[in-house]
Amino acid sequence: MSAPTNAELSTKINELTDLIRNLATARVRTPSPAPAQPQVQPSSGVQVTPLSANVIAGASLPDFHIPQWVASDTVSSVVAHGFRAADLFKLDHRARDSGRNRRALGITSDNKMELIEPSVEYRSLSSILVPLQVYFNILLRSISVSSTSASDALRIASAFNAYSMQLSVWSVDYEFPALLEYHQAFFDSRLNDMSLGIYLTWGKIDIDLHSQCLAGHTRRHTQASPSSSASTSSSRRSQARPSSGSSAAGQICFGFNQNSCNTSPCPANRKHVCTQCHRAGLGDQAHPAWHCPKSGSKAA
Repeated sequence: MSAPTNAELSTKINELTDLIRNLATARVRTPSPAPAQPQVQPSSGVQVTPLSANVIAGASLPDFHIPQWVASDTVSSVVAHGFRAADLFKLDHRARDSGRNRRALGITSDNKMELIEPSVEYRSLSSILVPLQVYFNILLRSISVSSTSASDALRIASAFNAYSMQLSVWSVDYEFPALLEYHQAFFDSRLNDMSLGIYLTWGKIDIDLHSQCLAGHTRRHTQASPSSSASTSSSRRSQARPSSGSSAAGQICFGFNQNSCNTSPCPANRKHVCTQCHRAGLGDQAHPAWHCPKSGSKAA
């Protein structure tokens, strides 16, 4: 194979120079992955670039796949992270329909007559979770039109789901007014995080708020525990079954005849008498049915 000519070497050098120049240019134009999230703390993980006003204004309701009756200004408020927890009822069709039926003429602060919206109260977990799901759905749809990756969007959706599940668990353990107080304070605290592109804090418990709002407000469960119920049921079965409308006095104790009630006198005020012969036995010593001479199965 002959050696390359000077012209060929010059051509190769020029091609190599152009390649290096192109690679350097591409490296400058391509953003480095590390600086993409300069404000995100390690615990937050994912940062979402806030949507610009023109994206919000240009997004129609069908694009977000949310209920058509939700007002466009409400959607914009949610996406811009200005929608507060106290207004969550605006995303609940039940409160909307109920409020529409209960509106009445009233006098405003400037002495004008107009339709006054009724005050909305959150009285159950459902009054939080139903509109909260719509709220999260709006956020997820807005995230889907941003530059957020699919994996990051999935992590954000998981954080939303974790918060809803946490509320469900706490609704069993804590009084609802205390849970509502925690929810509204926690919700409003997330608005600042989301304005910075931080969403994963939805999936974390705020220890300080938990201490302030929930501590000392544990529900008082009136239902007996399973072990207590089983013990009570067993105790009832060990006693005689009274007839309807009759008292326990004078009735035969079935617990005595099953060798489970050996206290004399009977704690239930029933008679320790054999159900086989209806006698107490010889002398003053009563005998149960399993020990009755007439039963034919007297124990040794």
